[in-house]
Amino acid sequence: MGGSVYHAVCGNAVFNNFQGLGIVDRRNGQLLGLMFDEDERVTFGFAVHDGRIFFVTHKAMYALKSP
Repeated sequence: MGGSVYHAVCGNAVFNNFQGLGIVDRRNGQLLGLMFDEDERVTFGFAVHDGRIFFVTHKAMYALKSP
């Protein structure tokens, strides 16, 4: 995934901002998924509330339910 700028734990996942978004299972370190490519990048850190993680890109605001 490369270097990560911001991290947040939500449920059983660790979300990593490396301008894309990496999602890792915090119990075993398994990569659960990657989001975004060069066309859309996570621009700031995360907020976590009630089993959801919130973040923004330069195109949209997102709220994801933790896996």
